[in-house]
Amino acid sequence: MLSKSSSKVLWIVLVVLVALFLILKFTDRSERTIRENLVSVDTARINRIEIKQPANGGHVELLKKNGNWQVKEQERFFKADNRKVRSLLTEISALKPQSIAATSSEKWDKYKVSDSTGTRIQFKQGDEIRADLILGRINFRVPKQESQNPYMRRQQEILMYVRPYEDENVYVTDGMVKLGLGSKPDDYRQKMLCRVNADEIKSVDFSYPGKSSFTVRQQDNKWLLDDSPADSAKTVNYVRKLKNAMGNRFIHDFNPENQNVYGKITINLDGRAPVVLTAYQTDSTHYIVHSSMNEESYFDGNSGKLFERYFVGKDTFEKGGS
Repeated sequence: MLSKSSSKVLWIVLVVLVALFLILKFTDRSERTIRENLVSVDTARINRIEIKQPANGGHVELLKKNGNWQVKEQERFFKADNRKVRSLLTEISALKPQSIAATSSEKWDKYKVSDSTGTRIQFKQGDEIRADLILGRINFRVPKQESQNPYMRRQQEILMYVRPYEDENVYVTDGMVKLGLGSKPDDYRQKMLCRVNADEIKSVDFSYPGKSSFTVRQQDNKWLLDDSPADSAKTVNYVRKLKNAMGNRFIHDFNPENQNVYGKITINLDGRAPVVLTAYQTDSTHYIVHSSMNEESYFDGNSGKLFERYFVGKDTFEKGGS
């Protein structure tokens, strides 16, 4: 038979086990453990994204139509950069919490994850919200130095505080995604002017009304300027710029009708329609650039020296030219 002391110990153990069982049964485990993912969605089914920044009035609405993304600006929709939107979907979906920074709304303002201080991003399938996050403050942390070698210093980590909208908890996660997050429609619009393979380009026609017109073309693997040999290195350098030509700053509410056309560049391709770049001169020093490959958009030709980079003179291709 068990002694009285042994029976007492067994009773104590039994009481402790029952207490633990009740704690585990009636305590919300999510408050004590870190969730595995912040977002769990099938990104292929997402067809609407909304980004709101109440602190600065930023608002972006993205809509997927016929497999391509569009961005809404006022009452109009423009082509979005599909690669940028897909990257946003992938990065947000991959966010994993590293730790919990707070467990109540009292700390929301501190970490900028309240409705008025954070960046709210919603992934939707139709009108149904499939994921809803508030991205908050960015923080930088330098990992502890493990090596004494000064040349082996580790780079600082970029951290971000995030709150799932229906959750009180604030989580710490990777902050790189917020650094690339746009806050206005222009940040997501397609900025492409020309995207081709260099070996597709057969010739480039330059037309400057009232000034001059000329052509650079390939013949027998050599570049010609009209019918004379062109400077091969300089011509190849120019052609390479056309492979992935991008605008920088959009011009809004521009009407090309009755505008002064400074010049046109026609990029003739092998087996498909040519790409036409048009430059409009609005005054003695300002230009606006348009591409047939991105018909709805007009770009500031002075921003990033866009006009200067592509609308060049004949001497650019002449041997010994500038």
